[in-house]
Amino acid sequence: CLSPTNLNNQESILDINEIAKELPLEISIPNLTDEWNLLSLENLCDNKNHRIDHFWRTVMELKNSFGDKKYPIITKIVKVVLSLSHGSADIERGFSESGRILTEEKASMSLRMLNARLNIKDAMKRYKNKPQLVPFSKELIIAAESAKQKYMIFLEEEQKKKEAERNRQLIEEATAKRKKELEEEMEKSKKRLKVLEEEFKEAEKQEESQRKIADEMFVEANNRLKLAVEKGDMNGIKIAQSMLEAAKNLREEEKQKIKIKNEISSRIEKKKSFLLSNIHS
Repeated sequence: CLSPTNLNNQESILDINEIAKELPLEISIPNLTDEWNLLSLENLCDNKNHRIDHFWRTVMELKNSFGDKKYPIITKIVKVVLSLSHGSADIERGFSESGRILTEEKASMSLRMLNARLNIKDAMKRYKNKPQLVPFSKELIIAAESAKQKYMIFLEEEQKKKEAERNRQLIEEATAKRKKELEEEMEKSKKRLKVLEEEFKEAEKQEESQRKIADEMFVEANNRLKLAVEKGDMNGIKIAQSMLEAAKNLREEEKQKIKIKNEISSRIEKKKSFLLSNIHS
């Protein structure tokens, strides 16, 4: 029932309660049931694929809002169960030996390592715990070499797992950094877009005003020129021509204002395109 994949199985509650009743511990079964139900609701999906001892170490490290252990009863039971001997020695003696090996500072020791140490201790008892009495047979040497090879393979696999995890973290960090930079860039673009839209409104207003002034001056200059020609007023003709020249200059200024307005409009479209292309990224 301690398998992480069985947490949501209703039968696991009955199993853990039965185990608790058999252990020499003072445990409230109702409280244990409540803790187990709460644990089954935890979002520990990724950890459920880890080794059983790593999974329970994660559970033991969980804290509540007061900084206390979140599952104290479950922690107590799991520590006892995982420290039980799996050999054929006397249960009480095996429990004591397991407890001496699985000290608090070694609580994260894997079940595989715990069993290996217990097997070594059991084997050494045949030779009164004196290593010098162990006979170095050919079979023992072959077994030692095989164990070393398996251990080197195990270390290599663990190293690969660590590297894969490190690479995954680097990718996640790079992705998060890029996302943050993009969000900051989009926020700046939004602010800049507002400024550009205000500038566009102002440029449009100035262009319209310039066009109106130029149109009015052009009409007035033509009227004066016509009237001056009819009267043969040379001075009036000169004034009208000056007004037409001024109207022409106003037209040129109007073209520049249109150009500025169009440039602002183009920048606005680019900002909008950037925001739209990244809004769902």
